[in-house]
Amino acid sequence: MTTRSRGLVFFLIIILVIPIISCSSQEPGSEGAQEQSPSESGEDLPEVTGDEIEILETATYQDEFGYWHLHGLLTNTADYLVGGFALEVQIGGSPVIEAYSDGAFGIAPGATQPFTARLPLTVTQVDDLEIKVLNLQRISLKPVQIEIVQSRLSVAENGLVTLVGEVQNSSSTPGLVYSARSGLYTQDGTLFTTASCQICPGYLPPGEKAPVQFLFYGHPAKVDFGDPEIFVAADEASSVEGLTIDFGELVHTYTDPAGGFHVLGELQNNANMILALALTGTFYDQNGEILGASAYTLPADTLPGETSPYALIIDNPGEPVADWSIRTELALTRERRTPVFPLANIGGVTEKDQYHWSVAGSAVNDSDQILRLVTVVVGLRETGTGTLVGLAHQFLAGEIPPGESIDYSVIINPDPAFDPEALEEFVILTGE
Repeated sequence: MTTRSRGLVFFLIIILVIPIISCSSQEPGSEGAQEQSPSESGEDLPEVTGDEIEILETATYQDEFGYWHLHGLLTNTADYLVGGFALEVQIGGSPVIEAYSDGAFGIAPGATQPFTARLPLTVTQVDDLEIKVLNLQRISLKPVQIEIVQSRLSVAENGLVTLVGEVQNSSSTPGLVYSARSGLYTQDGTLFTTASCQICPGYLPPGEKAPVQFLFYGHPAKVDFGDPEIFVAADEASSVEGLTIDFGELVHTYTDPAGGFHVLGELQNNANMILALALTGTFYDQNGEILGASAYTLPADTLPGETSPYALIIDNPGEPVADWSIRTELALTRERRTPVFPLANIGGVTEKDQYHWSVAGSAVNDSDQILRLVTVVVGLRETGTGTLVGLAHQFLAGEIPPGESIDYSVIINPDPAFDPEALEEFVILTGE
């Protein structure tokens, strides 16, 4: 499932049920993906009392635009699983909005989950704020223990807070993560704000680790934070067969002038099916402490036997990256895909120096179909070795009739250690 440093092959887990995570997005109409409420178990469960959910703590602040933000923690005080509910926020006894919570998918006994809401601009004060739990029901889940292995909190000068961590399935059964949220606290332990994951774990076999990352912004900039908390919930999942993805020998890493660390390579789909892939990378210092995480979604489906370039990057971590690993967080399988047409490239213009390449041209629809999305992938390889040293992509939406064209312009920041004259570009244009 993971490859570390210059690993060659890892086993790709094909997830036929995509994890329902609040921050995740799924391509509409993706074949092979299913959604099912955890309460759809077929069991006749006794009714709840209505008092199972307890609001542990709330915090509010007003942003620079005048919006009030509500953050909080809730827990399940019962000795059975509950879910399927909504959190209604009331001001002066009148409903104003529903808070975002993963409690709809289930909360195990004693478990804690954060929730959040941005109140309408018409709300000018929160002194009489109340939270009502609606539609609570008992559900059937098999919780899987997910351990928080380590975490790292960093605060930028502009107030942006990044929390990156590593989680591990510490049980003996596979787990499918459906909730990953975090809370920030002040030095005295008071809840200040919460966030859902920006990089999210998915399917985790027993003992396997995955990165998780959260971004916090919009709050008052000058806050002295205490220790953060990460809350992850997973349901038991069936073991699935592994399919081989070959990462090959040519994996290139470098540090850019701004301190960002890059991993570039090409993977090959050795499965007998079409795959839509997303990768995550975890980066470590010389002591094995996590420095950062990165995510990359391949811009196009990968056909059986097809090779696709990829790039993972973290901004300046402040310390040298000594090791890294890559895993597949999302793999949708498809029996077929929307017809994709290779497009002609005309009028290509390239401007280059040591740090930046600008590649522009026009993609021509030489098919007999009206196209509505063009994918542009531009990469740079070292002449002779074929090592990938730069990669970027662009999506162009719009109706493009047969015979018509659409302009593209892509900026690439390659490894500056290479002489620009020793590099060659490639452009992949497809339309659907």
